[in-house]
Amino acid sequence: KGMTKIDKKALDIYVLIDVSKSMDVEDIKPSRLQRVKMDIGELIDSLKGDRIGFIPFSSDAYIQMPSTDDYDVAKMFLEAVGTDMIGGGGTSIEKGVYFAAGSFDKKSTGEKVIIVMSDGEEHDENMKLNVNNTNGAKIFTIGFGTAAGGLVPVTDDTGSKTGYKQDESGKFIVSKLNSSYLRNIASLTGGKYYDSTISGVEAKQIIKDMEMLRRNNVKSENAKEYYHIYQILLGLGMIMFVIGYFFNNKKVNDISNITKN
Repeated sequence: KGMTKIDKKALDIYVLIDVSKSMDVEDIKPSRLQRVKMDIGELIDSLKGDRIGFIPFSSDAYIQMPSTDDYDVAKMFLEAVGTDMIGGGGTSIEKGVYFAAGSFDKKSTGEKVIIVMSDGEEHDENMKLNVNNTNGAKIFTIGFGTAAGGLVPVTDDTGSKTGYKQDESGKFIVSKLNSSYLRNIASLTGGKYYDSTISGVEAKQIIKDMEMLRRNNVKSENAKEYYHIYQILLGLGMIMFVIGYFFNNKKVNDISNITKN
């Protein structure tokens, strides 16, 4: 028939991945960070055109992968995520959130989404998220870990476990999930908090909760538009079949009459 313009709409999503050493704790199996990666994998598999980017954070944050709708590439970047990505101690969730909020495309007219995946441990627990610095982003948070917590592994250069982290007095450090901190961050921006589960259902729930968000026009594409003419061809075929049927019957009858005469 001709060409028609199709507008493609998508959300811009940045996933903030906590890569502090406490994410190696094994109070949830195989570890907090491995469960984070499993959840992100589920999230990627459920996306349909939305763009996703990764921002690892601990005491600092940086864009590991800019937002993309190439999900195969996203899975390759995900494989490289580890707790050795950022040096230094401590965790600043607020700093990560502010960095992610400032990383969105300024021209985007759709809603901005930040998904924080963390155990909720904050180096400075007195810090309060300033909504004015979040660039209007809606923040969803997923908590990884347990209330009882677990010991923080210490590893060597090869990644082999050599023991567990201790404080200055020699006591083993126990890292626990701080879900209330993550709930507070989500509620301040109209987002939602989820607990990590073995099934990873929280990733699918986030997809469902994002369905009603306003998406940005990311590009327009020209596509050919076709008439559906198979009904016409089918009708013509049926007519030809009926004509052929009666023609063959008449021919057989004529031959039969000639034979009898």
